[in-house]
Amino acid sequence: METAHNEQSSRLWNGSFILVFIFSILCQINMGMSNIVLPLFVINDLGYSNAQSGLLGTIFTIASMACRFFAGNMTDRYGRRMIMIIGALFIGMALLALGFSSSLAIILLFKFMQGIGHSLNSTASNAAAADVLPKERLGEGIGYYGLNATLTGAVAPSLALVLMGIAISGGQTQNYRLPLLAAGGIGLTAAMIAALLGYKHGLAKAAPKSTGKFDIHNYIEKRGLRPAILQGFQSMSLGAVVFMIVFANSKGFKSIGVYYLLSAGCTLITRILIGKRMDRVKPSHVVLPPLILIIMSYVYLALTLSETAFIINGIIGGIFNAMSAPTFNSLCLKLSPPSRSGAASATYWLCFDLGMAFGQIFFGLLIDAGGFFLCFISAAGLMAVFTVIAAVFLRPLKPIAEIVSPSG
Repeated sequence: METAHNEQSSRLWNGSFILVFIFSILCQINMGMSNIVLPLFVINDLGYSNAQSGLLGTIFTIASMACRFFAGNMTDRYGRRMIMIIGALFIGMALLALGFSSSLAIILLFKFMQGIGHSLNSTASNAAAADVLPKERLGEGIGYYGLNATLTGAVAPSLALVLMGIAISGGQTQNYRLPLLAAGGIGLTAAMIAALLGYKHGLAKAAPKSTGKFDIHNYIEKRGLRPAILQGFQSMSLGAVVFMIVFANSKGFKSIGVYYLLSAGCTLITRILIGKRMDRVKPSHVVLPPLILIIMSYVYLALTLSETAFIINGIIGGIFNAMSAPTFNSLCLKLSPPSRSGAASATYWLCFDLGMAFGQIFFGLLIDAGGFFLCFISAAGLMAVFTVIAAVFLRPLKPIAEIVSPSG
């Protein structure tokens, strides 16, 4: 059997990395489809309220974040492939069940199950990507790996909308169950893709057996904690982005689709252009310049609340996300031992999830209290504080290719 080590030493786009990339894309597609269809299904088809539909996101986030504490340890102990398969099966079965459900309590139960599956497969696939990428090109590879969200951002909504218009019957205006069933099928397909991976633990040795005593270090990788916390702070600062569509709708902007298209396009182009340079340039030089630009764009947006500023913010935000998130993800993995890349991955995603959760609550309260001016000017202020903190941490670091991972 060809090992991850043999493939890793040859090229970036090796067979294992391609399989991990495809797996991640499939998981992102079924996630995107369900996020679009399920709230509409619950409100329009089943007749529940907007507040009740909001429980879907809450229960998913709780499940995902709680599982992060165990996903990394399980990934290191039982292997990336097994946890990827289990996570994809959880999601596939949950979405298939959702397609046949009518009770809100049952729907919330399967949404909780979907959150567990998402936590497992995202943690394990991130660690698997780190295993099979050449270590001297880890930043470049993680940047390409992160494009799965960008590529599926356009595919998932379009596919969901097409399926919603198929086989409408009984006076329905939309078919909400078919996209959920299709998303479940995609989840099961992802599990089969994961089964094709030709290794269990990659470069890492299996995690040591538990002593029976609780130890936080079994679940959180402390050596990757600082870049993970930086990503969490960034995620909180970017919580304002969640409300961009609400802002645009309130202003009657006609360019909402253009905003998301330009943002995704700039992310894709930026990662392609800087991909081969990411590992050879100091992390501070990658992250800090776009940070300054995003601060300026938020200030401009807060002061004008104009459609032009809205579009500019989307463009700069796409560039910023293309440069910052892969850097922090790569640092979290590179500063951790290979045997702990599962725990490092879980640490990164836990901080990411926490930041987004707090950010959405924080900016939602700000909008209710003082409108979008307060929201966007606060986002600029948080980003300014984040810039100082990031500069302090990143400035002493060497380029990612020159950082030697600890042995254990």
